[in-house]
Amino acid sequence: LGSTWLYTERQLMQLVVENESRDVWKLYLGKGLAGDTRKFDDAFHYANSMEEKSLIREQQADFHFSRGEYSKAAKLYARTDGLRFEAVANKFLEGAGEDLREALEVFLEEKLRQLTNPSE
Repeated sequence: LGSTWLYTERQLMQLVVENESRDVWKLYLGKGLAGDTRKFDDAFHYANSMEEKSLIREQQADFHFSRGEYSKAAKLYARTDGLRFEAVANKFLEGAGEDLREALEVFLEEKLRQLTNPSE
């Protein structure tokens, strides 16, 4: 526990800091979504639960999808737990273009790899 003492002419106060890094992942995620893509890894590192980690990967995938980086997004979507398989597949099918079809293949291959090698 960290604490800091504050004082004025009339009062003395102790500020106690507990679990300071609890939501640090949210700050890093915000920086990643603002364009500093290196911060996604920092957010993932500081996440405390599998749900938080899945949310980070989902938002990171959405970020790359919106920038037209479909293959990178596909790999990340495959590593999330919170999204339905059909929803992600439809996201790639609804658009036009060969790059979206290739990204769909990447997504499907990653999902199949997870089924055959669950430890990855």
